[in-house]
Amino acid sequence: MDEIKLKAMETRNYEELYHTMKSRPLLTEVLKVLFEAKEPVALTEISETLHKKMPTLHKVLRDLEETKLIEGKREGRTKKYSVLPKNRDTIHRLLKLLYFPTKKFILGEFRKAFPGAILEENKKVKGKHFEHLIHFQVSYREGLRQPEEKGRVGVIILENPSEDKILEIAGRACDLRLPCLAIIMIEDGVAEEQYEIYEKYLEDAGVELIPFLIRKKSPLSDIKGIIDYLENYLGGL
Repeated sequence: MDEIKLKAMETRNYEELYHTMKSRPLLTEVLKVLFEAKEPVALTEISETLHKKMPTLHKVLRDLEETKLIEGKREGRTKKYSVLPKNRDTIHRLLKLLYFPTKKFILGEFRKAFPGAILEENKKVKGKHFEHLIHFQVSYREGLRQPEEKGRVGVIILENPSEDKILEIAGRACDLRLPCLAIIMIEDGVAEEQYEIYEKYLEDAGVELIPFLIRKKSPLSDIKGIIDYLENYLGGL
């Protein structure tokens, strides 16, 4: 096969991979775990990292094996997965274009991070005039001698922020009785320059609104930074 035909075939294969992975974000999430792993990873480890059920991930891993991007090898009774070294450049390009942390992944990281706190997901919170739904509420941990009203932090995660959504949240925050409301935006839905504009809107609301941005290039360290901030906030009350 001449070089031109080979190049055309590689381009076609890459485009097919791109469209497949774009339509199934979980493929990208699993691929990122394997790409960043220093050694082969078992299904149970991937499940714990992504907070997903093993049967769902088993199908994803089988589909990724069929793409020839990864391989699975048995070590005793356990099958472990790793990316094929020859495909690392292709995988890096795909992840750079497609990967972003999902709301479910972020909530899973929060769930792990506050073992001594009361965590409530999709919590309805009564405001002065209305009831509001927030994605996550972290209540003060045992041992903190603060009234419950002061020992709470609410979290709202925005996967596709817009000016309307930001202004709506600023208005809702004025009605809410939470001492602190963290607004987490994911870079896939907002450019860093636009985030700075949204951050200004939230700061001008005159209530305790703390904006955060989770960047595609460093989601885990950004999530950890948010968790550290909220832990310090709760611990300092």
